[in-house]
Amino acid sequence: NMNPFNNRYLNGALIIAWLLLLAAVYFPPLQKLLSTVPIGARDWAAMIGFGVVNVIIIEITKGLFLRRKSGIAS
Repeated sequence: NMNPFNNRYLNGALIIAWLLLLAAVYFPPLQKLLSTVPIGARDWAAMIGFGVVNVIIIEITKGLFLRRKSGIAS
């Protein structure tokens, strides 16, 4: 029951990762080096949507597994 937002190292790593991702997609020298192209809002929405669905499926599966492991009937 820990709050992940209390971990400043995790938050810092997440911010750095997002900045690196944005730089790879939108900073022209990195675009050329990594062969990337800018993406639009629709593409970002699709990626974030799939990510959220992925987390929801994982959490449901984890909940079912923990429920079964603890011996509680479905």
